[in-house]
Amino acid sequence: MATPRFGAGRPGTILIHGYGADGDDLAPLAGMLPGTVLVPTAEDRTPHGGRQWWPIDDGGHPGYALVAADAAREPHAGVAAATTRIHGLVDELVDELPDGPVLLAGFSQGAMLALAAGLADPRVRVIVAMSGALTRDAAALAAQAAPRRILVAHGRQDPIVPYAAGEAASRILAEAGHDVEFIAFDGGHGVPPHVAAALAEEARRLAPDA
Repeated sequence: MATPRFGAGRPGTILIHGYGADGDDLAPLAGMLPGTVLVPTAEDRTPHGGRQWWPIDDGGHPGYALVAADAAREPHAGVAAATTRIHGLVDELVDELPDGPVLLAGFSQGAMLALAAGLADPRVRVIVAMSGALTRDAAALAAQAAPRRILVAHGRQDPIVPYAAGEAASRILAEAGHDVEFIAFDGGHGVPPHVAAALAEEARRLAPDA
């Protein structure tokens, strides 16, 4: 499946959509970011419309880490396949922009994937996780990965992914030695303007003239 791209030059950013959406959902954010932005769409359809990086309706979704002790190397086939897809896009960016840097940003299921794929790839300098969670295998990776900048944003009234999951992700990642900023906001499952602005600021800090 073709991956739309926006802009050119450094940094390289990949925007990863959530469950039941597609790349068009986050494409408006691409115009706010400097450099080259890739906006992929997951290949698999959900039973309800839209796309998914891995199925959740069969009860086989990956477990969340709410405390550091929840970390476990439990390979999840869907997360592993999606991570391979994202790492392929990182390959493309690094081939095009040898000096990088690369930023992964995702929303909801895409945030979980951004964390899992980003922590597994040292070429990823910054991760932005919006309204997502840290899976148990990603929590295990966090303790082993080189420290990097991670922005976590979550709504206190989120009815889809519990606020506690986002708060826990920021805490576990910070305890593992990463440079974490947690943005808590009053609201539900979405990307409010100030979170979009924070994402853009992270990307601008990676631009060559920053």
